[in-house]
Amino acid sequence: RTINILTDNGMEKDVLMEKEMLQELGKQENIDAVFDIYESRNDLINYIINERFLPKLKELAENKGFQMLDIQKNWMEEAWAGLSFLKKEWKYFKLSFEFEQCPIGNLIFGFQKHDANVFVESEQKLIERYAPYAVSNGWIYKGFEGHRYWNNREAIRDLLNGKTLRIFERMFDEAIVCAKGL
Repeated sequence: RTINILTDNGMEKDVLMEKEMLQELGKQENIDAVFDIYESRNDLINYIINERFLPKLKELAENKGFQMLDIQKNWMEEAWAGLSFLKKEWKYFKLSFEFEQCPIGNLIFGFQKHDANVFVESEQKLIERYAPYAVSNGWIYKGFEGHRYWNNREAIRDLLNGKTLRIFERMFDEAIVCAKGL
């Protein structure tokens, strides 16, 4: 409730209200609290991803026949943060998603070869079926269909409300169809 009052959440902001809020937050007795909240942003995003979103993504992956690997802990500070999913029937590929930018920006999703240096005969057929955005270093990937940058309020809301999980489900289903018989 206090945060809603301070930020006037849910009401249209006007210049006067914003100025009043800044005057209140700018008081000497409030500076520590303001910076404590500001400095906890990365911890909050990591918590939401690790504790609220990933358990649901893991359950979704298992329901699709995948095993989730590579649990990431510090999404906001790790370069190339991401996860992979193994499917027993797939000998040469796994599904993966990865943020190409730090912190958690430019999300890609697709097939990743277990060994980028090994020639896989079915790779060209998979490329044709998946119609990827790019093929690079053992990856056959697309840009994520939802938020590609997760360090903002809209992306975090969608992690919590199920929208991002539904997008992952669609992308898993598409990948399964593309890999069928290969």
